Amino acid sequence: MTTCVALAILLGAMSGCHGAPREAGTVVVVLESSPNNLDPRQGTDAQSERVGGLIFDALVKKDENYNLRPWLATSWEQPDALTWVFHLRDGVRFQDGRPLEAEDVVWTIESLIEPKLAGLITAKSGAFAAVDRAEARDRLTVVVRMKRPDAGLLFNMSDGLFGVVPRGAGGDFGMHPVGSGPFRFVSQVQDKEVVLERNEGSWSDREQGTGNREQKTGNRDQGTGNRNTNNGEKIERVRFEVVPDTITSALELEKGSADAASNVLTPDMVYALRDAPGLETTSGPGSNVWYLNFNVADPALRDKRVRQAVAEAMDREAIVAATRSAGGHIASSRAVGGGCGRGAGALSARPGAGGGAAGGGGTSCGTGWGAAAAVVEDQPGRDDAAAGGGAATATEGGGD
Repeated sequence: MTTCVALAILLGAMSGCHGAPREAGTVVVVLESSPNNLDPRQGTDAQSERVGGLIFDALVKKDENYNLRPWLATSWEQPDALTWVFHLRDGVRFQDGRPLEAEDVVWTIESLIEPKLAGLITAKSGAFAAVDRAEARDRLTVVVRMKRPDAGLLFNMSDGLFGVVPRGAGGDFGMHPVGSGPFRFVSQVQDKEVVLERNEGSWSDREQGTGNREQKTGNRDQGTGNRNTNNGEKIERVRFEVVPDTITSALELEKGSADAASNVLTPDMVYALRDAPGLETTSGPGSNVWYLNFNVADPALRDKRVRQAVAEAMDREAIVAATRSAGGHIASSRAVGGGCGRGAGALSARPGAGGGAAGGGGTSCGTGWGAAAAVVEDQPGRDDAAAGGGAATATEGGGD
């Protein structure tokens, strides 16, 4: 089971920053790296989900308690254990003007069931392994037939995990993505930036009637941020700037050349910036887990008593106190709600920056061997994972 991604996106008015002059209505958001693919069927990292969350819409959306709410699908029912029926919102259009209809949802699902159909290479097919096929009953009704019951299907069609693409979208769709979200893709330069522009008249703006877009599905990580703005100026453009170094990212925020950062700064850095002039910080409980696994194929570690001795020798309280002064506690298991987790989206922003379109999340799973070691930690964290050698370390990350 995969726990929910936390996502907080507020796109509305903004005020100027203290850094270098920039185009009016532009917000700069820091990313750790370039998105690996802006096709929501293929992108699996946190950066892809953060940027893609502004371009695409899912069938359902998670609220702050991870309950699934209507989004592109206004309602759904399950007449039997092997059938799902989704009723789509009318009047939704892709950013190129094409109407979003049942055939588009069917194509999205079918290309995940059978990636070769669209020339895709994706790790997301596993989430749809229980799906037999998808059908368009009419223009706004989608029927999903299952091979076997799957309680996680609806969750796998939620924001951060799923986005509807136009029918016929192929393997290179991520180079020039077109969705139905509030912002449209403009350009991307690898290891430098991704630029989006407001999608005027997007359905979500019309529904809310404000010209703003706010998605909250449980921002439960640490960060700095301001979700209110000062001068009523709309955000017309979002520029995601790639800054791999966390210290540089913090400096960019401090001097005003960046407005927001999501899961870029470490919890300790966020804590250190809590009183920095011109910055606001927020924090909350997270769902991140750090753990170690043993390689039980190693002759020395094959003996359970050796593993137990290593675990007993670890002072977990001291490790948490020394490395997670900004918050953390000992977890009772390796996973939060399941073995492969998604964490909360940190938000870092300058006051008056429109909350900076931050959020999204990436899957982070430790791949190791054997029993989990004694170091297990649950606290707001980052969206990266590392595995190798005789042990694996993972931090659930992202931001929903």
